[in-house]
Amino acid sequence: MDKDKRRHARTPYKGANVVCYSPDDSRGGNPYNFATHVVDVSLGGVCVLSVGRLRTDIRLIVDIFFQQHRGGLKAPVVVRWSREVAHKGRTLYMTGLEFLRRPDFTGLALDAVLGRQPPGPETRILPAKPDRRREARVRVGVSEIVCVPAGLLASLGLAGNVAKSLLDLSSEGARFSTRKPLAPGQAVRLRVRIPRVGEVLTMLARVRWCRPDERARGRHVVGVRFEKVPAKSRGILGALERWFGEGGA
Repeated sequence: MDKDKRRHARTPYKGANVVCYSPDDSRGGNPYNFATHVVDVSLGGVCVLSVGRLRTDIRLIVDIFFQQHRGGLKAPVVVRWSREVAHKGRTLYMTGLEFLRRPDFTGLALDAVLGRQPPGPETRILPAKPDRRREARVRVGVSEIVCVPAGLLASLGLAGNVAKSLLDLSSEGARFSTRKPLAPGQAVRLRVRIPRVGEVLTMLARVRWCRPDERARGRHVVGVRFEKVPAKSRGILGALERWFGEGGA
């Protein structure tokens, strides 16, 4: 049986959202996630539960968001060991991942790794800066987006998803790639799922511009401005700007 040989102290952590995927899938909007839970984390690597036994020495990308510390880390990793375990009546695999370089930390993620307690809620989330947060674009990494043109078909649940992948978003709008062009002024309904933070956003938006995607033949890049955003989704958007607005995602 392979053993964890990390030199750094390990910190068990509950309440972390983890996405672990192949670097070959990093450009896609919905890559396959090999991990289900974080077991523990250290400055040298992370131990996760995976849905299948991962082959030793394969390279992956790990992206973790620590709920209590309102921050995350992202880094390339290599699989060092993997063994079968029983978890809640299921057979899973405990897998040890070693960081190939120092992770990119956002928020209080370093405190989470070192086992430090987060500050109180009154200081954990800082207010937005009025001079830059309103239009700050945020890249949230791995995400899933559904864009359905508003109208009768959408109201009947018959309209198809035209979105391919999310590029960035702010509290005012979003930019994403599509499988077909959308007309400026067209109303659309959006649904964005962000595994890293375990949240789903829904909103009504209007297309501001659309142009061919120079990097992908047959695709288009669309910019939309939000028009109707539920209170919960608006709160998540504001928090995303505060957590990742400095370019940490």
